Amino acid sequence: MGDMSAVSTSSNIMDSEVVHVVESSFVVPSEPTPSEGLSLSPLDLVLPSRGHTPTVYLYSPSDVAAADGFFDVARLKEAMAKTLVAFYPLAGRLGVNNDGRVEITCTGEGALFVVAHADLSVGDIEDDFRPSPELRRLFVPCVEPASIILAIQVSSLRLLLIRYFHALFHIEHHY
Repeated sequence: MGDMSAVSTSSNIMDSEVVHVVESSFVVPSEPTPSEGLSLSPLDLVLPSRGHTPTVYLYSPSDVAAADGFFDVARLKEAMAKTLVAFYPLAGRLGVNNDGRVEITCTGEGALFVVAHADLSVGDIEDDFRPSPELRRLFVPCVEPASIILAIQVSSLRLLLIRYFHALFHIEHHY
């Protein structure tokens, strides 16, 4: 999709840094998956707010070089499409069923996959690498609509960074 939008921060350590979104797309399961509604657990239904939980993985350039093609975007998307077959609810959307109860609607619409680039190194941010609005603006993809369950952003820095975000939920099966 080639969005090429930019997100800048106002952090004192990253005043001039910018993250450019190179691509934003949806990765769908590589095979047909069940189309069904899955109820959320009672605990998930009483949580005051639902949101995405960010996780970060940092890889040094030597790790990337040794992993022959491991961070190739096409390869990552292909692996994600295969994985979404087994974990098909992650390719669905949060919705409301006919009874007004929030559920995962297994639609197979796909997970958000964002590719970005930043002229940063881990050294630029490692002294204060704690959750913050500034780091969130740099490395957390904007997940719109909020019904998207899984979003992954691969950001190339002077050191590679992979983040993935998912809505927390517990699936109940009623037989």
